[in-house]
Amino acid sequence: IPGLKVATVLGGMPYPLQIRQLTGPLDILIATPGRLLDHLASGKCVLSNVEMLVLDEADRMLDMGFIDDINVVTSHTPDTKQTVMFSATFAGHVGRLAQQLLKEPQRIEVASHTETHENIEQRLHWADNPHHKDQLLESILAAPELDQAVV
Repeated sequence: IPGLKVATVLGGMPYPLQIRQLTGPLDILIATPGRLLDHLASGKCVLSNVEMLVLDEADRMLDMGFIDDINVVTSHTPDTKQTVMFSATFAGHVGRLAQQLLKEPQRIEVASHTETHENIEQRLHWADNPHHKDQLLESILAAPELDQAVV
């Protein structure tokens, strides 16, 4: 999206690149807890204007022992932010974290992944270039026997 400023702060990436990305206001910051804490401690990252905090794979982060890191990160964000959590489960530690971090949460669940769907066909098609990809997609979607598709 033109004009959207995004920074990625991950372990294993060079610090100078990350510091350059963190200069000026950001629209989106994608970060792992450890590296984000490094930048918060150094003052290179400021979270005082965060409007939305998204915790993806919250269950995995807790299983890996990141609860204290999550608490430190959230302590650097405004109380008025919206927090969104994505997790495979909301039992145990994740449920307690959700209670601690979320205000008036809305829970959205999808059907169990253990259900079988025999009528779903998965395919992989290789395309040589964007033009070939477009032609291939048009051909597949034009097939009269196709009722629904996820591409």
